[in-house]
Amino acid sequence: EAVVVLSSTWRVHERLRQKFQQTLLLAGSNPSMEGTPINNWDTYGQATGADAVLERCSEIEAWLKSNESRVESWVALDDLPLAALRPSLFNGRHVQTDADLGITEAGIAEALQILSISSAR
Repeated sequence: EAVVVLSSTWRVHERLRQKFQQTLLLAGSNPSMEGTPINNWDTYGQATGADAVLERCSEIEAWLKSNESRVESWVALDDLPLAALRPSLFNGRHVQTDADLGITEAGIAEALQILSISSAR
C-alpha cells in the first residue's frame, strides 16, 4: 500500500493538502496521506538555511523510525538539499525538486527508479 507522507509546509495547511490529494486523484492515484511530525511548534517555520534543512531531515527521520515496520521502500521529494546535509540518510533516496516548477518528468522517473530498487533489497 502506498502512503504519501508530506514533510513540507503543505502538511499544516488543509487547503494545500486537499489540492495535493485532488492532483493525485486526477492522476488516477488515491494513496493515504500522512504528515511528518513537527518537532517544535513554537519555532515552526522560523528556521532558515541549513537549520531549515536539518529540521526537515530530522522530521522525516522521526517519521521513518516511528513507522519502520510499515516502510518497505521510500523516497524523499523535496526542494531542500536534504542529501547534502544528511547524506547517510538521503543519498540515493532523495529527488531534489525545483521550488518554482515542482517535480519534473525526469524527477518522477528518478523517484520511481529509487522506489523499485529499494523495494527489491
